Amino acid sequence: ERMRLYADVSEGYVYVVSAMATTGQRARMEMQVAETLQRARSVFHLPLALGFGLEQPEQMQGLPPDTLPDAVVFGSALLKHLDAGKPAAEFIARWK
Repeated sequence: ERMRLYADVSEGYVYVVSAMATTGQRARMEMQVAETLQRARSVFHLPLALGFGLEQPEQMQGLPPDTLPDAVVFGSALLKHLDAGKPAAEFIARWK
């Protein structure tokens, strides 16, 4: 119901939270993520961006193809990569 209310006034993209916990990396997606993405896709007619706890593209492997987001947000993991003295392009290349 809340998604429908937001859908009526939303523009740009929809940020879908992958976990209801503190930000940071996780080894795999929580089971509800695919269901949440499916619900969001059925309600919103905007691109979906999945974020919160993403570190590596392999985390997306457990999601059914029809639930994959249009974009991913990986702030903490990218900052950690940069803090280790590694280039941003190296990190981004893994997600293409």
